[in-house]
Amino acid sequence: METSQQAVQGDRMSIDYRTLYLAACAERDEAKETLRQLREEMKPKTDFICGDWTVTTDDQILFRTKPFRMKKLRRMILAILIRNAGRTVSYEKVSSQLDVSSESLKVLICRIRKEVVEVVGHSRNVRTVWGEGYMWEK
Repeated sequence: METSQQAVQGDRMSIDYRTLYLAACAERDEAKETLRQLREEMKPKTDFICGDWTVTTDDQILFRTKPFRMKKLRRMILAILIRNAGRTVSYEKVSSQLDVSSESLKVLICRIRKEVVEVVGHSRNVRTVWGEGYMWEK
C-alpha cells in the first residue's frame, strides 16, 4: 500500500510529464508557424507573366486570364518552370523544392505536357534539356 507522500510524488511526476508534453507541443506549433511565415516571405510579391501565361503570387496558373486547373503538385512544377522561363531548371532543383523523386518528376512532366496540349494545342513550351533538366520556352 502506498503512502500519501508516495501518491503526491506520483502526481508530481505525471504533472511534470504533462508539462513537458505541453511544452513540446507548443514548441512544435511555434516551429510550424515559423515555417509558415518563412514560406510566405519566400513567395513572390507580384504575379509573373510570360506570354499568355501568368503565375499568381499564390501559384495559381492562368492562361489568357482564365484559370488553368490542374493538381497541386503539377501546378507547382509548372509555376517553377514558367517563373524560370528561358532558363534550364535542373532535375535536382525541382526534386528538392517539392520533395519528389526523379522518376516521379518525369511522370509529372509528361502529365503537365498532356494538360498543356489540351488547352493550347501543343506542348512546345515544356522542353527537356537532356542531362540537365527542363525549360519553359518563352
